[in-house]
Order: sequence, then C-alpha cells, then structure tokens
Amino acid sequence: MSEFRRMITYLYLYEQGAKRHNVGFAKIEKRGKNCLIEIHMKNTGHSSPSIPVYFYARNNQRLPGILIGSMGLSRGNGDFKAVLEEEPFAGTIYSLEDIKGIFLPLSDQVMFVSQWDDSEFVREQFVDLAKEAAAQKEAGKGRQQGKMAGRRGSQQGALAGRKNGPETSGTSPAVPTAADERKNADGSTGLGNPGSDAAAASGHSDIDRELSSGSDFGGSAAPAPHSPDFGSSVSSPHAPVPDSPEPDSPIGHADLEAAEAAPKRMPSGSSATPFPSQPEQEPEALPENWEQKWKFILENYPVMTPFAGDEDTICVRLELKDIRLLPRPYWYLGNNSFLLHGFFNYRYLILGAMEKSGKKRWFLGIPGIYQNPERVMATLFGFPEFRNEKSAPVNTGEFGYWFRYLN
Repeated sequence: MSEFRRMITYLYLYEQGAKRHNVGFAKIEKRGKNCLIEIHMKNTGHSSPSIPVYFYARNNQRLPGILIGSMGLSRGNGDFKAVLEEEPFAGTIYSLEDIKGIFLPLSDQVMFVSQWDDSEFVREQFVDLAKEAAAQKEAGKGRQQGKMAGRRGSQQGALAGRKNGPETSGTSPAVPTAADERKNADGSTGLGNPGSDAAAASGHSDIDRELSSGSDFGGSAAPAPHSPDFGSSVSSPHAPVPDSPEPDSPIGHADLEAAEAAPKRMPSGSSATPFPSQPEQEPEALPENWEQKWKFILENYPVMTPFAGDEDTICVRLELKDIRLLPRPYWYLGNNSFLLHGFFNYRYLILGAMEKSGKKRWFLGIPGIYQNPERVMATLFGFPEFRNEKSAPVNTGEFGYWFRYLN
C-alpha cells in the first residue's frame, strides 16, 4: 500500500525583511515516491510573469534551495502546481522530511515564505544548489584551462632556451620528460600552487557531497525537532493534516486534539482560554435601521464578491476592530477563539448579504480551508456553515469561508 501524507502550510509576504501578512497557502501531498505541490495566492499586491519556487532545507548556517518550478502573479493572484516524481529531490540529498519551508523571491526586497519550523528564515543564507554547482563547475574549468596554458608556455620556453642558449661543453638545459609532465600534472612539483588547488578541490567536494551524497550532511539522518513530522500532530496551523474522513464519519479524539492545536497565535490582549461553546441559537432580529447601516458599510469598506459565479452575494472586508459595526448582541464575537484564529492567519473577515429561500440574510465569515478538524472547531465556536470560493462540489481541501447568519 502506497504511503499517503498531506499537509497545509500558509505563505506570508515579506517586504524589506519585515513580515507583512498572509497571502495564501500551499498544499503538499506525498503518495509513495511522488510529491504533489499546490500553491494558491490572492491579494498579494504584486504582479510578475515568473517567480521561482523553491523548497529549502537547513544545513548549519546555509539554507540550500531546490528549484521546483516557477509561477506567475496576475493582479496579485496566482496558482502553481507541480509533481516531483522521486525522492531525494532534483538529484540532491534532500527528501520531504528534510524540507523546512517554501521560498519565492519576487525581488531583492520582496519575497513570499512559508516556514515549517521555528527557526528564522535569513535570506542571505539561502543558496540555490543548482546555480552554486554550475558556478563551481565553471570555475573548475577555468582553473584547468589556466594550468594547461601555463604548462604549454613552460614547454615552449624550455625548447626555445635549448635552441637559442649559449653552447657549453657541459650538459644542456634539461627538457621536461614525460615522467616530469606526469609529476607536474599530479601537483607534486612544477607549475601552479598546489595549496590553492587543494583548497579549490575541497570547496568543490563540499558542493558535490551536498548534491550527491548525504554522508557528511549534518542532521539529514533524522528531522530536526521542529521539522514537520508527517506521522503526528504538531501545534501550528501548517501542521500535517491527516486525510480527512467523510463528513458523516464519527469525530475521533485525534480530530479534536488536532483542531485544538490549530490556532497559530492569539492576540496579546486576549485570554488564552477558548471562548466557551454555546448551544446553537436562532439568529436574532436585526435592528430596524440595519438596512441603512448596511448601505453605510458598503460605501465605506472594501467591497468584494468572494464566490465564483455568484455576483449577487456582496461582501465587505473587515478588520477585527470593525466587529462593533455589527448589532450589539454580536459584539461578543470579538473574543471568539475560532474567529481570532482565522483573523490572525488571514488578517481579514467578511460581512455579506445573500438571498436564501426568498429572504435577504446577512452573515459573518472567517477565511479558512475546509478540513475535518477545522469543521469540528468551527461548529463548536458557532460558525457551522462553509462555502468554498470556487463553487467546487467537494469542500475538502478548498479555501473558502466559515460563516454564521446574523438574521
């Protein structure tokens, strides 16, 4: 039976070394020796026809990069998909267990990064393994050509000295023999600087070892303590997500543990205790002036239509502080742990209106990806509905919005 593993990881925008906000997510699936990578980014604020996509590992003070493809961004949005058919990747020593994240350099000042461990990503430590190996190979050719040119010059000089030098009754200047040439080529005597050649050969061998064998790679035998362990849960939003069971399957203890581990961070001023779940209640009636207030919100907040093919469902992007735009009975949602988890991953919420059964209904939505542990937590914290943005028939693994009706 082929091995199957899956993980979801979030991508963040970095500008001039500062971490800005979440711009999308990546999904990595492994089946046997095949590895499928999908990347989806939205509202990045940048456009480019081609951005290299790298996996990166960690080797002491180096971040070796493995090029897995390239993707474009159009009007701030972009998608990428690739299948890597073998491990180790691209002729290197690295497999998926060694990878510490994803790196997309847009320019010298702008990049997108997904970190899978707690160590800081330092761009100056990143090395494109393929480019480094090519540069070393080119430098080796240059040194070899220089040695050959010097050897030919030495031979010509010796012959010229024998032909034009003063005649003596003693011995003539010695002409290098074939044995001498072999000695020179071996570096034991003659031309060149044996010390510098040895150092260059040593530097070249470091690259070769990293690209071809794992014998001297520190830490490759076992993943680092914070590296993604595909066999167990880890408490971060990009933790490995087990293959989701069918929605009607019983909810296991492991699902609840994974769901409780999902929130990445809490706001500094909030309590670490999750907002207690409450029995589902009927939505309350909205105030009489709500229609007028809704018009005000539409005029003063960014309007969006987040669902493909549905131009009638109008939404606005809100920040956490805008919760007070809601009717007062819903202000308590500002302390809802599931809402805070979604907001601090994606940096926005949505407030929208849709027609349902001939009635106009308003709803509050939280960005997220449909997975069974997330579904459990969303239901517990009062956001039982989910709609994916692509109108795909199956929700699992799709980006969309967990939401609850306000009326």
